[in-house]
Amino acid sequence: MTDTLLNEICALETALQQSQVRNDRIRLDGLLHESFEEIGRSGRHYCKATVLQDLSHALKAWHSAASRRMRRESAAAHSPQD
Repeated sequence: MTDTLLNEICALETALQQSQVRNDRIRLDGLLHESFEEIGRSGRHYCKATVLQDLSHALKAWHSAASRRMRRESAAAHSPQD
């Protein structure tokens, strides 16, 4: 293995550890090989499809929570003050 290839592999692995990459479905889809498999600390088995599906569910939940928070804050800002 050449130093150039090793450096590229290390850079890609490091990218996978960054939250902005792990939360970007398109980037993650491009980085993970079709036959990607991983076993997490919990013993749970992950494949590419599972990772992307879990990310989609997490992002939907996050957007839903953020939307609820913004509605509450907007309602509080427009409610009559005592």
